[in-house]
Amino acid sequence: MDTLVAHDGQVRVLPEHEVENLKQQDTDGDFPPTVSVPKSYIREHERLELETEHLREQLEEYKSYVNHLREEVEGNTEAEQEVIDLDDLDNEEIEDPPFKLG
Repeated sequence: MDTLVAHDGQVRVLPEHEVENLKQQDTDGDFPPTVSVPKSYIREHERLELETEHLREQLEEYKSYVNHLREEVEGNTEAEQEVIDLDDLDNEEIEDPPFKLG
């Protein structure tokens, strides 16, 4: 990582035969570069992967449920559904006499 930072993240792609030459010329032993990663980081990464997988499964379940509900709503015919317009209710005359308390 230090090498990438030192070179502003610029990377050069080499053919395999040039890589072999660099390995032979390298006396510091830092080619190819290696990095040690703490076990806690690896465990956290694995935990996050498992959580991501679980959330994806939940999302798929919710999507299938929403699709089921949409199919159910679309499956109902207009004859089965009763739509009442509130304006029509306001315009209707009251047929029943008003009730008096007392």
